Amino acid sequence: DVYLEYSINEETGGDGAAAAMRHLKEKGITLALVIDEGGAVIEEPVSGMDRPYAVIGITEKGYMDLKITARGKGGHSSTPPRNTPAARLFAFANEIERKRPFRKELLPEVVEMFTKMAPSFNFPMRLILGNIWLFKPLLMALMPMVSPFGEAVMATTCCFTMMRGSDAANVIPKEPYLVANLRTSAHQGCDASLAVMQKYAKKYDLEIEVLMRRDASPISNIHSKEYAYVTQCVAELFPDVGVAPYLIMGGTDCRHFHALTENALRFAPVPMTTAQSASCHAVDENVTVTALAEGVRFFKHFLKNYSL
Repeated sequence: DVYLEYSINEETGGDGAAAAMRHLKEKGITLALVIDEGGAVIEEPVSGMDRPYAVIGITEKGYMDLKITARGKGGHSSTPPRNTPAARLFAFANEIERKRPFRKELLPEVVEMFTKMAPSFNFPMRLILGNIWLFKPLLMALMPMVSPFGEAVMATTCCFTMMRGSDAANVIPKEPYLVANLRTSAHQGCDASLAVMQKYAKKYDLEIEVLMRRDASPISNIHSKEYAYVTQCVAELFPDVGVAPYLIMGGTDCRHFHALTENALRFAPVPMTTAQSASCHAVDENVTVTALAEGVRFFKHFLKNYSL
């Protein structure tokens, strides 16, 4: 059987997909495979690659919004004391930004991703990525310097996204706050990442409130016959591209269906340029009509030849 599931509220974090999953579960239905958005056939998924790659998302990082508040005396800005609430917030944010205090680790699936991508890089990166067993410490030191992606695949990330002070330019705020968005890693989930933030918050006499949280999704089995079939279809329809598992930084509805399958994959079978990939949820988000046709061709081939 083939099930098509559409959620009108995926972009707002709604429960459409979760309700669909619960309905299937109540009916006793399990799924061999789920394919949702996430990865794609991207021109250059990592800077420095010499060929397009079909990147198949096998998990997605966790998500946590934190409100960090500094409390203190307000007053007129003409006679400011030292260590105002806003200054403490800024010092805290600066230290988190500078120190990057979350634990870095290379999951086996991330090692597999880099190993599969190694042939597309020039020397010496090809040598390093092809022999991670030897160069792991060097890789873990270099990747965060190469790109934000390099750090994001190895650790929880934190970005300060919202802030509030006083309502007047000449008033010291009593309770300014920042909002931090964390994408938590599988090896340092919400509880452990929150503990890191609380350690630094205590140093600056700040309070943390959890606004929203969910841990990283389970990791799909890259050694299953279902995953192998997806990669086979990619090789047959996109013969000139590489294939690699991928860690999704954002969120998709696919995470809900891990309750029904060990093969919850995030892959849109459409070719995209690097610019198109970067435009997701940004100005001029687009794919070409030709790329859509390629996606249709993939799913026709996938369904007609599925016999697992």
